Amino acid sequence: MFDFSASRTQRSAQESLQRLGIKSFDILQVHDVEFAPSVDYIIQETLPVLESLRQAGITKCIGITGYPLSTLREIVEKSPVKIDMVLSYCRGTLFDDTLRAYISHFQERGMGIANAAVLGMGLLAQGPLPSWHPAPEEVRNACNNAQQYCQSLGVSLEKLGLWYSMNQFPGVHTTVVGMTTTKMVEQNLNPIKKKNIIPVPMLDTKTCNL
Repeated sequence: MFDFSASRTQRSAQESLQRLGIKSFDILQVHDVEFAPSVDYIIQETLPVLESLRQAGITKCIGITGYPLSTLREIVEKSPVKIDMVLSYCRGTLFDDTLRAYISHFQERGMGIANAAVLGMGLLAQGPLPSWHPAPEEVRNACNNAQQYCQSLGVSLEKLGLWYSMNQFPGVHTTVVGMTTTKMVEQNLNPIKKKNIIPVPMLDTKTCNL
């Protein structure tokens, strides 16, 4: 499914340039690095290609993305190629704040930090989860409890989750939220536009077993 080889990386960059109709990128990111054969494979095979593209003026910056923050940190520490940005998902949320412990590490290296999927790929949203969702039953139950608790107080768990991720992780530069409709865009802008969107005290995570 994932091909992190030098040849495929080079070809993928060229395909993206053609697809987007541009001559250069602001940033190129190695996506989901945990699916590579090893950390060393990313360091020795993939990142050198991106560095050559940076030297050629094809990209300004280089980033890596993934779920396990420990893997992102290991690559940053070992790579001779300067990495400008990291993106991790579902790790700076109401149910998982692991990102907090890594922020200073990336800050010390002058890196950009992106917190993605802050609603847990649907865990903090209303409606059924997609069949592929990897969350364990314990986390699913905790988020369901939180949803019911918020509804009993007249609070939107989605808004609360977005507000929490955008305001409780100082040092994060970008919050990434998936949206598929204009209505969702408008809803997700509310926590930015309005200061007082939550009419009750912040969610009691112990009550919801988060």
